[in-house]
Amino acid sequence: MGNLAEISGQSAKEIEILISDSQRKVKETLESIHLRVHEGNKVCEQARQAFNIISQKISEINSQARAINEAAEQQEMGVQQTNAAMKQMDQTSQINSSSANYSYETSDELKRQSEKLQNITQELQLLIGGKTVLHETKTDESSQNISSSDNSDITENKRLELLADEIISQGEKRLRHLNADDKTKVA
Repeated sequence: MGNLAEISGQSAKEIEILISDSQRKVKETLESIHLRVHEGNKVCEQARQAFNIISQKISEINSQARAINEAAEQQEMGVQQTNAAMKQMDQTSQINSSSANYSYETSDELKRQSEKLQNITQELQLLIGGKTVLHETKTDESSQNISSSDNSDITENKRLELLADEIISQGEKRLRHLNADDKTKVA
């Protein structure tokens, strides 16, 4: 029995050592797990912060992409407006060119008519040959004062005056017509 008690005592000591060793190992394992959980929490927090930063950067990139898109649309509108303005300037240039050509032709026509009128006036002066003709036209054209030395000269002079008046009237009509055409083309 003494031996049994001794074996039992020794077994109890071994069991106590084993339990103590197990408790120590469990404690170390729990501390290790606790440490790893704490480190895991830190890593999770860092990952959450990194994802927040990434999310902010993505929002900034989206905002910049929208701004670039809006700028591109505004630039396209500006190009369209510039093209429209250029087209309008081209049309205006063409109208101005046409008006200038028309004005040149009108001026040339007026010059020819002026030269023709000048020739007629010279012919009238030659026909009158120094005779004096006084002619007053009133608003109702009913009274005219004519003094001349010869009735046939008066008739010829009257015909020439009427011819000159007709030429002047046609020239004025033509000038009014040309001015009206110029205003229409410019408008």
